[in-house]
Amino acid sequence: RSQLAKNGVLTLTDCFYYLKEGQMSDHEIKTSVNTLLHKVAETNQFLALEAKESLTKLSESVPAAKAIQFLHPFYKDKQVPTRRAVSNALLTIMNTMGAINIYDLPQQ
Repeated sequence: RSQLAKNGVLTLTDCFYYLKEGQMSDHEIKTSVNTLLHKVAETNQFLALEAKESLTKLSESVPAAKAIQFLHPFYKDKQVPTRRAVSNALLTIMNTMGAINIYDLPQQ
């Protein structure tokens, strides 16, 4: 079962890699974020590592405003691995955009 779950996460990572910005709907992004953050909190380390890498790829491939919109609610999650993964994804967004350009995002 773990190998099957890992392959599912790898498939999501490939989707983020090959789909161009704007090709994923809000619902697909939200569902992907929820699933990956659930997998990050797994005790199975190789599955959690793949989920973290997939979240990083998601934060690089979707518009920054949408990534922040769906990641932010999990920032105060009770599980430490989830908070860590969200922080890393948000840091990836900041490094990609530059800290100054974050203020140019639309307010929601």
